[in-house]
Amino acid sequence: MDSKTNSIFQIIRSALSLFQEKGFDATSIREIASASGVSLGMVNHYFGNKEFLGTKCLELLSEYAMSGISSVAPLEEDPILNDLLCVRALYKYLTLHGYELFYQDSLKNDFFFKYLSDKPTVLIRLLSKQYNIEASEDEIQLYSRYMPYMMEKTLVLKKAEGLFTTIDGEHIPYLIVSTALHHFIPEKDVACRDAESIRIAEELVAPLLPVIPDDFLMDFVCRYIQKLETTNASQKASWIRKMNTIITHRNTLLFSLCHRMMGGIKGKQSRPLLGTKTAHISLINNTASRKNVTIFIRS
Repeated sequence: MDSKTNSIFQIIRSALSLFQEKGFDATSIREIASASGVSLGMVNHYFGNKEFLGTKCLELLSEYAMSGISSVAPLEEDPILNDLLCVRALYKYLTLHGYELFYQDSLKNDFFFKYLSDKPTVLIRLLSKQYNIEASEDEIQLYSRYMPYMMEKTLVLKKAEGLFTTIDGEHIPYLIVSTALHHFIPEKDVACRDAESIRIAEELVAPLLPVIPDDFLMDFVCRYIQKLETTNASQKASWIRKMNTIITHRNTLLFSLCHRMMGGIKGKQSRPLLGTKTAHISLINNTASRKNVTIFIRS
C-alpha cells in the first residue's frame, strides 16, 4: 500500500470510528487527523472539509449496508422492492450499529442530501415503463428527491426530540419511499411490497459488522483515489486553458495601453523622450515564455 492510499484509508477509518463514537458535530477535523496519524493539512488536501469527508463516510456506509440488495432485488427488474430495501437497509444499519447520532447530524447539516443528490434519479424513469408515467424533470426532482428527504429529516430528527411516538421506527423507511412514489404510482403497489422488504432487509443487515471490513474499505478508497485523480486532471486541464486565454487577453490589452497611454514602446522610436522615466515589466504569453519589455512613462 503506497503512502497516499494508506493516508486516505486511515483518515476514513478514523473518521468512521469517531463519528460512530461521538457523532459528526462533536468530532473535529483535528481529532480525525490526530487519530489517523496524518497532518491536518493532509486531511484538508484529500477531502477539502469535514462535510465532504462526512459525505464520503455516509456513501461508504450505504454501500456496505446495501451490498447484498442487487442480488435479491435488481433495480431494473424490481424497482419498487429495490428502493424499499435500499432505504430500509441503510436506516436499519445506521440505527443498529451505533451510527444513529452521525445519521441525525448528517440530516441536520444536510450533507445527507448531498449524498442523495449525487445519485441519479433513475427510479421514476424505470417505473414509467410499467406505469406510463409522464412527468417533467422538475416533478421528478420535487417528488422523488426533495419531498422524501424532508420527510426523512422531519421524522428522524423530531422523533429523536420525542415527537411522533406512535410511529414505529420500522415504519419510517416505508413512509420515506411512499412519499417519493405516491405522486407517480398507486400507493397500494408500494404497500404490498413492504412486508417483503422488512423480511429481506433483516436477513441482509443481520450479518453485517459494526466496523466496515478492511477489504471493503480498501476497495472504496481505491475507487475514490481513481476518481480524485481523474477529477484533478480534468480541473488542471481546464485551469490551464482558462489561464492561457486570460494571459493572451491581458498581453493584448497591456500592449495596447502602452501604445495609447504611455508614450510608446522601446524600438518604436530612436530615443526616449525628454523628461521620461524608464520601467521594466514582464509579460507572460500563452506558451508561458517570458518577454522583457521596456516602456516609457511620461513624468
